[in-house]
Order: sequence, then C-alpha cells, then structure tokens
Amino acid sequence: MSIAALYELQERLNSSAIAGVNMISEDFRLKRAIEQFSEAAVASPVFQRIAQQLQPLIQRDTSNKAAVLMDALALIDAVLYTQGATQVNGELETIASTGTPYVASRYSELQPLKQALTEKGSGRYEVVHTAYESQSPALHDFRLKANLVAALCDSYSDMADLVKNVLITEDEDVIPLLKQQFDPKGKREMARRVEIIEQLAKGRENDFYINLLEGSSSTVREAAVHALKHEEQNTDILIQLAETEKSAVKTAAYSSLVHMNNDRAATLWLKHAKKHPADVEEYLDDNGSDAISDVVAGKLDELVAPLLEEKRFELEPKEVELLRTLVRMTINKTSVFLIALYEKLAEHQKGLGNLRDKQTAQQLTLGRADSSLLEEINLKLIEGMIGGLNEETLPAAELLYRNHKQVFLHAGFAAALLSKPAEAVYDEFAPKLRDKTCLDTIAACLSQICYDEKKQAYFLYDSSYNGSKYWRNEDARQLFASLDPRWIELLTSPDIYKASKFKRLGQMMSYVDSVYTGSKIMEKYDAMLMGLINPDNPANSAVLYRYFLQGSEELYSDIQLYALYRLGHREFHDLLLQLVQKGNFSSYQLQSVCRDLHLSREEEIKLLRGMIALNEEGNLKNRYYTVERLRALQEKLQAGEEVTYW
Repeated sequence: MSIAALYELQERLNSSAIAGVNMISEDFRLKRAIEQFSEAAVASPVFQRIAQQLQPLIQRDTSNKAAVLMDALALIDAVLYTQGATQVNGELETIASTGTPYVASRYSELQPLKQALTEKGSGRYEVVHTAYESQSPALHDFRLKANLVAALCDSYSDMADLVKNVLITEDEDVIPLLKQQFDPKGKREMARRVEIIEQLAKGRENDFYINLLEGSSSTVREAAVHALKHEEQNTDILIQLAETEKSAVKTAAYSSLVHMNNDRAATLWLKHAKKHPADVEEYLDDNGSDAISDVVAGKLDELVAPLLEEKRFELEPKEVELLRTLVRMTINKTSVFLIALYEKLAEHQKGLGNLRDKQTAQQLTLGRADSSLLEEINLKLIEGMIGGLNEETLPAAELLYRNHKQVFLHAGFAAALLSKPAEAVYDEFAPKLRDKTCLDTIAACLSQICYDEKKQAYFLYDSSYNGSKYWRNEDARQLFASLDPRWIELLTSPDIYKASKFKRLGQMMSYVDSVYTGSKIMEKYDAMLMGLINPDNPANSAVLYRYFLQGSEELYSDIQLYALYRLGHREFHDLLLQLVQKGNFSSYQLQSVCRDLHLSREEEIKLLRGMIALNEEGNLKNRYYTVERLRALQEKLQAGEEVTYW
C-alpha cells in the first residue's frame, strides 16, 4: 500500500479536528477516505490496526469521538514518523530570520489574515485593517511574515500601503526577509521595502541605500535617496544628486539635505536662496539661520522698495509669484536685517494694502487666509511661534507689536497667549474688542484657539478651527495658561458680536461657509466660540450653552447643533426639523449631521416621521424628500438596515 494514502488520511483527519468532532460522522469526504483506506489495509497489520481505530468515527452512536480521533492521529503520526527522511537533495540555504518571538495565535485568527493577504476578492482589506487598528497579535505571528512581505506588491495599492504600515511596526529582525529576493529594478513594491527598512534601521543600513543609487529603477532610487538623510557622511552624495538629477530624485535629495546640519549643506541652500528661491522655498521652512534670513530679507526689500518709491501698486505675475515665495521663506527667520525690514514695511501699511495683482486686477492676496502682505507676515510669525523651531520668533513678535501696535496685533496677541498669564492677556487685549479697528483681528486670532478635551488644555493652531467638520491643522502649541473666563462673557455679549462684519475672521475661516440662510458672519463667529468650549469649566460652558440655545431659535446652520452637542445637549428632534426645511439643506448634509450627533436608530425614525408630516403639509422645500422616499428610509431603519439618505 502506498504511504501517500496514509498522508492523505492524516490531512483529512487534521481538517476534521479543526472543524470539530460534533459533525464528524456527517463528513462524507472523511467517510470515503476511511473506507478506501480500510479496503487496502489488508496488506499490513499496522494499517489494519489503524483502520479498526477509525471505524467508530463514522458511526453515529460513538460517544467519545474526540478521544478516538486523537488516538487514531497519534498512531498515524507515529507510523509516518518512522517513514521520515533524514536527508534531502539540493544546496543548503540560510533561512531569513524574522526575529519575532513566538505568538500563540489561533487558527481562526491566522487563517482569515492569510487568505486576505494571499487571495483576491472584496472585503480582504477590511480584515487586515481591522486587525491593524485593533493591534491584533496575530499580525505579528512569524507564520504571516512571508505573506506580509509578498503582499507589498498587491495590485490593490491601499492593501500594499497598509501592509507596509504593519511591517513598520516590526523590529529590525524582519529586514533579512525584506532583502530576500529584493529586485533593485523593481517598482513600487520594492520601494516599499526600502521605506520599511529605513523606518526600522535608520542609518544602520546606509551601505544598502548607497548601493541602490546605481542600476536601480527610478522609484527605488527615490526611496533610497530619502533614506540617506540619516547620515551626515552622505552630504556630498546628496549635493551631487541635487545638482545633477531631475524630478522625483532631485526632490528627494533636497528633502534629505534638510537634515544635514553642516557648512556644505548650508552653502548649497544659500546659493539657491540667492539665485532660485522658488526651487528651495519648501525646504527652508525649518531653517532659522541668519544667513538665509538675510538673503530672504534682501530679496524682499529689493522687490518691495521700488514699488513703494514709485508708488506702483500693480504687480506683474512674476513679481506676485516671487513675493509669495519670499513671504513663505520668512517662516522661522528672525535676523536683525529681516526684523528691521518688517519695521520699515509697517511704516507703509496703507500703501502696501493697495498692492494688486495686475493679471487678475484683484487686491493682492498672499496666503491661505486671503491676506495682504503685512497680514501674511503676521501669520508667518505665528506659524513660527507654534512650531517652536526658532526661539527668537516669539520675542521678535513681541518687539514688533510693542513698536507698531495694530500692524502686528495678530502676532502680538498670539505671542501674549503663548507667554503670559491668562489675567494679563485679558487685561491687555480684551479692551481692544471694543475698538472696531482691532476687533476683527482679535476675533481672527481667537479662531485659531481650540480646547483639547483629552489634554485638558487650550492650544493655538496655525489655522482656524472649523466647527462643522472639526477640522484644524495639526500644528499647535499649548497656551501659557488657560483662557481667562471673562473672555466668554465678553464674546457672547451682543454689543461685541454685532459690532463688526468680521471680514478678517471670514478670511481666516475659509473652510466654514453657510449654505442655509447666508448668515456667514454669525456662522464663523459661532465656530470661533465653539472652539473655545471647555467642558471642564461648568461656569463657562453654562454661558455658551445659553448663547447657542438662544441662537438656535433662529437656526441658520448646523454649527449651533454641533456646539450644543459638545455642551451636553442631546435633544435635537425639533432643531433638525427646522434645519431640513431650509431649501439648501441637502440629504448628504442630513446624513452627516445624524452621524455626527450620534442619533440613535429610534431618533432617526422619529425624525423621518416628522419630515413626512412636514412634506404632507408642503413645508419641505427639498424635492428629494418625497413621502415615498422618506417612508422607504423609515422602513429600512425599522428593519435594522443601514441607510443612505441620498
């Protein structure tokens, strides 16, 4: 009898053991394998013994099938062990070490992951993503390592990128596996291997990166050049690449050179800042050297001074682009020459406010906040203070505000928030809310503040807080002290929020735009107040709750609903019925609001009933909300199904 039949029987029994013995008598494939084996077993007493042990497994009345199965497997394993070979043909190869400690993962955890990594079809990304998000130990099982590496070339790029993130959480012992069968002429899948190795080993694999500079594909070379940033000794190589290469590799060389803190790199930046500033502007944000700062100041003065002397306020397209480049390059720069130039420009505030773009015939705007030159300089000072890469930025902003007051009010107020006690900041700057020339700037700066409930502190961001989408830039710095409670009382008083059109606040909060009643000013003002909500301060929360609840009587935006939710309000039925009656309140927005306010299924059903009643009364302006459509949504919710409102 062939030993292959015994191996086949062993595999069938192992599968039955994994599936469980409760239904083993119903397994027709096992029954057929046992019958075929029993017919051939007459040739050997040992095989006859095995066949006898297997018979109870296919009988329905056997009570101890688990014990019978284990005894049969033990005998089969023992027989096969005696047939094992001790030598194989071929060359010996070193096994690539994963270095991962043994993880006792269950089959039910490993198998879905292995299938998701090796097979095709929908739903597999979610399997791996869920395991990654939940930090499942099974993802680090050594039995999956080869599958993970192979999946770096998955045709679904999102899956390949997810696998890269998984492997980055490993330790350096996975690197030999990444180098195994590495093809330097490969495409994105091989570049991912380089990126993982760089994340794990940093400069310890520097020789590997250098070897990839010759004879590799452009994608792999780009990844290798990025990886050269970890060793100062690579400066000359990177300079050569920056001067001779093009496109992505040239950009990678510049990016890596930013990390080189030596004279040779500084010389390159200085040369390009003088000749071609637009080529290097994005790489010099973190460079606070006086030499670069002086170059930027010189070129800025060289551009602006003739405009002021000639009273020429229309800029050619090339001049506009150069001015934008130079203003961006001022971030983290505080040389004496540059600060002196700021003071000079402050004396020409009125003239600089007249600068126009000749091509568009519009007032010149230089940044994301549609700001003029001096306003954008304020924002760059704030960005530098928040980043904290140049400690001289904050005192420079304080000096400029002290000498020129309103021109540098925005940066001066931000500097005070980051360096002074809460009471002192309020006493100095709150009175300016009653000065119409300063009110807008103070509100604009306050829109950059948001309370972080996890860290229980206020932070200043380099962009405004967007109340409806909870959007804010990740760059932030904690205030020196919590906001003085008197701010909330003052900001919610009608003589303040009705005193201005808040144009500057509107420019800062470009991500908030009302489509309901057109009350953009109040929406943005309310979004600013929403960022100041501190749930850990009951007194201030009570003031803001009264303010937003009163404002909701003339509901113009979902901003008020989000604010009330953050303040603990949970009854939104009547408010939502008001909102859906706005002609421009779309079904997509309704779905977003229901999700963001965490409405229960019962609350959504109640809302749909109310909308049906409004429709029958002729009070729903959105023609998409037909009675039939609303009832269909209601029935799906009642059946426990997920719904889409659009």
